[in-house]
Order: sequence, then structure tokens, then C-alpha cells
Amino acid sequence: MLDATGKKSGSFVTLDLMRLPLGVLSGMGFIGGGAILRRENMVLGVTTAATLWIVTIIGLCFGGGQIFLGATGTVLGLGVLWGLNFVERKLREDHRAALIVIADTKNPVI
Repeated sequence: MLDATGKKSGSFVTLDLMRLPLGVLSGMGFIGGGAILRRENMVLGVTTAATLWIVTIIGLCFGGGQIFLGATGTVLGLGVLWGLNFVERKLREDHRAALIVIADTKNPVI
């Protein structure tokens, strides 16, 4: 993050400081999208993708010198993850199973 103070508005050097975080967040969003899997009617990995993204934001806060904002984001992120984990454990789950039957038609058992 380069210092932009003291430059004239007509200077040929223009700094766009939002390009770095934008690129990092876009890249991590792409990686998070790859972490989401779909199997028939189940979607897995959404929490992993969201956790990757929030950790990226927290890292950008700490890297940019925003220690209080990064610490607040860490506390809020951990609180949400632990809180929703507790809620998820209390919810009723649907259990699915597959039954495979192999029958011998030549020698039926009565």
C-alpha cells in the first residue's frame, strides 16, 4: 500500500488501492466456489467457503493495519461459527440409506 500523499491530481501516477483487496477477494471467492460440492439434492462445503472468505477479509484487515477491525471480525466470525454449530447440532437431521436386495430366482427360499 503505497503512500499517495503529496502527489498532484494531474500526476501520471495514479494509485488505486482497492485493486489489491478486490483481486484477493475475487480469487478467494473463486476458490470458495470450488469448495462447494453438490451431490443429488445435498449441498456440502458452504460453511467452508464462507469461512475461507471471512478469514481472507480478516487477513486483509490485519495486513492493512486495521488491528481493531481485524480483531472484531475474528471475534464475530468465531461467534457466528460456534453459535451456528450449536444450532446445527440441535436441529433434527434427515437420515438416508440405500437398501440393495439381491434375489436368487432359481432357488427361492420360502
